[in-house]
Amino acid sequence: MECREHSDCPGSACKIRGALAALGEGDWGSCFSPETVRNVHPDGSMEFSAISDAIADIPAGGDGVLILHGDSGFDEGVALLAGQSVAFLRSAGAGDSWTWRQSSETDGPTLYIEGGARAWLHKGRFLVNSADEPAVVAAGASVHVQRSQFRFISQGGLLAEDSANAHIENSFFSGINSGDAVAVSSAEATLLYTTIVSATGLSLPEGLACDSSAVEVRNSIIIGQDDNTGLDCPGLTISHSATTEQQPGEGNVALGFPELEWFARWDHDLHLGNAPPAVFTAALWQTGDPVLDYDGDARPAEDGSVDVAGADLP
Repeated sequence: MECREHSDCPGSACKIRGALAALGEGDWGSCFSPETVRNVHPDGSMEFSAISDAIADIPAGGDGVLILHGDSGFDEGVALLAGQSVAFLRSAGAGDSWTWRQSSETDGPTLYIEGGARAWLHKGRFLVNSADEPAVVAAGASVHVQRSQFRFISQGGLLAEDSANAHIENSFFSGINSGDAVAVSSAEATLLYTTIVSATGLSLPEGLACDSSAVEVRNSIIIGQDDNTGLDCPGLTISHSATTEQQPGEGNVALGFPELEWFARWDHDLHLGNAPPAVFTAALWQTGDPVLDYDGDARPAEDGSVDVAGADLP
């Protein structure tokens, strides 16, 4: 039977198909071998102390499951090798999520994925990228982001380009100061149950920006600030989502510009607060959608059920 969640693969991880199946059949929906697991702890108590060292131990074209330990997080920039398939998961004792930042002035993203490589990011928290590129860049590669946060990043959250394929679900994007929270250029992307609040500032970054690329958004919240709607995406197909201005498509609702009370902290914690009532009935759960929200709370899991838009069930 095909795995659909990492929890379906005890002791390893799942090569979750999600919306990435367009890239071909391959081994999507299979479990990583437990022999590919590598444990990483920044204090040096595990077999690897840096993510880059663990990646270097995986041969080109090979598989790896990185179990990330500790509460202090990792501070480095990493690139996947051509053809690698790598899952990044938190350890059972590492709190709510693992943290990855790049506070140095070196060029490049926190995670660069290219050359047909594949990455699965589960329960990650990407913070403080001081470089001149987005935190995660997929170029001619695929990335599956699940139950993760992107915040306080200088030059953008995630960029999919050059025929890349990105799937983002149950994730938060906030406080991204200059670059767009999610950008898609000559690539494909799917956003499902995701909450994006574009940042304030002179550059007026978008929450979601794309060219004519095929981008699908469902059951999500995307809103802007400072007279910017947060959405500039000509190739967009959107449904059952809440946005600043009304969007064409089934079940969409318009919220206007956000109030502080809508979220726990609009700049870095997008768990719902006193949000508009339309948010709580905008989404429509369909077979194959995630059965849990960002925190692991259960969604209706019945085809055609009304649900809460965005990553958080209050």
